[in-house]
Amino acid sequence: MNLTTCELYGINRKRDLAKLLRIKNCKEIKSICNSYIPYIACKGKKRLIEPVSSKELKRVQKKIQICLKNIEFDENVFSGISGKSYIDNGRLHIGCKYIVALDISKFFPNIGREKVYKFFKDDMQNSSDVAKILTDLCTIDLNKIDNLDNKIFDYIDLTGIRFKNHVPTGSSISCILSYLVNYKMFDQIVELGMKNNCKISIYVDDIVISSKEKINKQIIEKIIGIVKSNGYRIQKKKLKFYGENEFKRVTGNILSKDGAKLMLPNKIRHKLIKLKKNRDIIKEVKEAKLNGYNQVINQISSK
Repeated sequence: MNLTTCELYGINRKRDLAKLLRIKNCKEIKSICNSYIPYIACKGKKRLIEPVSSKELKRVQKKIQICLKNIEFDENVFSGISGKSYIDNGRLHIGCKYIVALDISKFFPNIGREKVYKFFKDDMQNSSDVAKILTDLCTIDLNKIDNLDNKIFDYIDLTGIRFKNHVPTGSSISCILSYLVNYKMFDQIVELGMKNNCKISIYVDDIVISSKEKINKQIIEKIIGIVKSNGYRIQKKKLKFYGENEFKRVTGNILSKDGAKLMLPNKIRHKLIKLKKNRDIIKEVKEAKLNGYNQVINQISSK
């Protein structure tokens, strides 16, 4: 990975940062930072959602996101990277009969402010002042939000979230930032996989390990150990081992039993059949949705 291709790299003056982000001066940043409306989504499994409420903060975060996307990432990274999708992530593992899928629990809210600051200060070579401003723009501090529902703090205590000041779960910048802040951890995991003839892909909080040969459980235990040593934990319920006689689920993709190709997931197949049978939907809307599904089908079947 090459960080120097990012426009943010090496910025040490606040006025240079303000110019890049198209802000009159960095004092204005204080008025837009921490502009979120957190809530607990109760549909299905409870989740903490932290959408941005300020149009200006959305704009600035989008600009930072665009800058970060100019970093030259390794080919096995799919965390909010331009031109890469979950289908590309699944395609990386074609040819492998054995798959292990891991999911990092509550990933975004367990990435504390300090890790974000350290990334900008040490890895992006920003001055302390610039690193602090970028960190303020890219994190949420629940303690500083007025009239916050107590249910949110109850949820944090119940789920073991470590930080009230963290990477937000409702921002466009969070996917790519979550990888960058933890790239050294992911590099360790990839290096371990390579030493054991395994492919490894990173898709936000999903780690997928694949191989043509059966994967030794000790490798998985070592990967879990690396994740734990960096302050995170793996969701045990989502830890899946797939053998050579099983269809393999890879971040929304389905890999055939022999690992030779991606297959259309039943979920998409059923939605497509239901849509085709629906006579109540407006023709233009129906055609637009059908085109969307056809694009997904073409991506899955291509290459």
